[in-house]
Amino acid sequence: MNDKVGVVFAYFKYNSLASQHPSQVVSTFIKQLCWKKEQIPQYLLDFYHTYDWDARIPAFDKYKDNFFRLAKSFGQIFVVLDALDECQQEEENGIFNREQIMNFIFDLTNGTPCTKLFLTSRRETDIRDALKRYQTPTIQIEGENVVEDINAYVSDHVEDLLKVKKLKLRKPALKEKIVKMLVANAEGM
Repeated sequence: MNDKVGVVFAYFKYNSLASQHPSQVVSTFIKQLCWKKEQIPQYLLDFYHTYDWDARIPAFDKYKDNFFRLAKSFGQIFVVLDALDECQQEEENGIFNREQIMNFIFDLTNGTPCTKLFLTSRRETDIRDALKRYQTPTIQIEGENVVEDINAYVSDHVEDLLKVKKLKLRKPALKEKIVKMLVANAEGM
């Protein structure tokens, strides 16, 4: 079984707090890796059944331990975290979601050499500092480098809206104003 490649991903939306909880993220990763298995390992079934019949919620470390155990059965794992900056830094009950998720990822990449990480984020200080602390190679994409792509996308989308009559303009010159304003407010994102 050690020759399989696993891919796990998480997309963070600022308004979806439940999906940002570290236990939920790791639980989702476990589920994604299980899809690659012919059979779910017995220790994961036992873990599930232990808490399925109980009102208790497993501690984050239990999820982590099970994920690490599962990860070791793969030859390579690719972890994709999209928009990590959208993950709340601190949840209401004092749990630091983003920090816990980053620590988990760096523990994974350091403890499992077969793990590769692809992370997207705006330049948030805590994320930048963590990447530097763990000496993680980074590629920075500047907003001005994507303005042309954003302009093409917005222009095409506005044109499509005009064709299907979801956008109606009295003056054709307004189209250019709309595109220009949307591109300017996108700020490279």
